[in-house]
Amino acid sequence: MLLVSSSAHAQSAADIASARDLVAEGRTARDKQDFLTAREKFRAAHALLHAPITGLDLAKAEVALGHLADAREVCLDVERSEKNPKETKASAAARAEASALAVSLEKQLSAVQIVLPAGLTDVRVTVDDREIPAAALGAKRRLDPGSHRIMAARPGGPVQELTITLAPGESRDVPLDPKPAPPVVVEKKTEEKPVVLVPVVTKKMSPLVPAGGVLLAGGLVTSLGAGLFAMNALKPCDDTKTCPTHAPIASAKRWATVSTIGLAVGGVGAALLVVGLATPKTEVVVPGAALRLRPEVSVGTNGGFIGVSGGFQ
Repeated sequence: MLLVSSSAHAQSAADIASARDLVAEGRTARDKQDFLTAREKFRAAHALLHAPITGLDLAKAEVALGHLADAREVCLDVERSEKNPKETKASAAARAEASALAVSLEKQLSAVQIVLPAGLTDVRVTVDDREIPAAALGAKRRLDPGSHRIMAARPGGPVQELTITLAPGESRDVPLDPKPAPPVVVEKKTEEKPVVLVPVVTKKMSPLVPAGGVLLAGGLVTSLGAGLFAMNALKPCDDTKTCPTHAPIASAKRWATVSTIGLAVGGVGAALLVVGLATPKTEVVVPGAALRLRPEVSVGTNGGFIGVSGGFQ
């Protein structure tokens, strides 16, 4: 009854009964050094009654677990709670003890103060995975003595992480300077220009040109030489105005025939030369294609050919 009489007027009978059972279970666990179970039982009882005695039990369980900051907050909560005019002596003593414990814990607590570069506001800071509100970043934060993990990051930037160890009562400034997000590199798209395939036209001398040139030169030389020999064969006849024998005339006729044949060969060579010069061997190559075209003209004894031939590569 001493545990709950100070606040029984505001609680239901069911809440009071549950809180009484929870306090008993919590104290049994505490006597067995099972402080985790004791804290959970006392926390549930304090949530039901919010009485000084339940608060003091909860604070002592937090101290046993090394959670000095949480224990101090519970003690301050008990100290600030509204006093009931009918509060029992046990409740009053618990309130006083909680107030004294808060003062003692204040001296044992460590503290850190986050220091950021001037003007830097877009930073998310966590201490032991608990985020610190932006408005409270410049204020001292009370922590339990021991090891603590501090993390800071700007939007999209890398996480700055460090671990510090605080002695009881130590107060330390922790400078942080998280880096901004890396710049986004946008690859410039290169405009693809259409590839225009320009045919490559090459011209080569037709084989008719050298053949016609040889025939023309040979025919002219033969015709001229044979003509000179024919004239030379008739020379005795010119001196006497009459030929003494038939032999000079026959020799002149033979050389004249050879001259005529040479002239005919030269004419054929001239024709081939003209045709060859008029129809050079042309080859059209399209880059990237497998087709080659070659206009061709041929002349022969059995006729000629004019057209286009080609092949695949």
